[in-house]
Amino acid sequence: YLWSTEYVDISGLTNYTSRDKAATDYASCENSAKIRAQGDSSKYPAVWTAYNYSTAGTKVGDWCLPASGIFTTYYNYKDIINAGLLAANGDISEYTDNYAWTSTEMYNGDYGACTAYAACFLSYCNNGTDAYVSKTSSFEVRPVIEF
Repeated sequence: YLWSTEYVDISGLTNYTSRDKAATDYASCENSAKIRAQGDSSKYPAVWTAYNYSTAGTKVGDWCLPASGIFTTYYNYKDIINAGLLAANGDISEYTDNYAWTSTEMYNGDYGACTAYAACFLSYCNNGTDAYVSKTSSFEVRPVIEF
């Protein structure tokens, strides 16, 4: 999914200037709401895909696009989290393309607010997030639920 089909700055969404700063962003559903307010699923496919996701016991609107801090935390504790998921008969399959969108927007002097953070679990990635990713790139969506 594309994060966006247009190069705009999302109103009210913090533009993080470094991976370390983005790793402090845990406002998944708050960020997602701001992105959805900017436009429909034709303009912001990733966030709307997360929003429209549902499972047994959940409904459309319960899920959102994770913030960068969520993936950073997962990356830092993935062995423990995966062991717990396996013990509960959960699925720990890796991302098929090793990248997944976050709801965290990035500001880069060269590209302005045309980039967002994507989670990356390849060996060369830094703390589970990667910067300088064009919003018009196509990556996976891994929704999270806030509780």
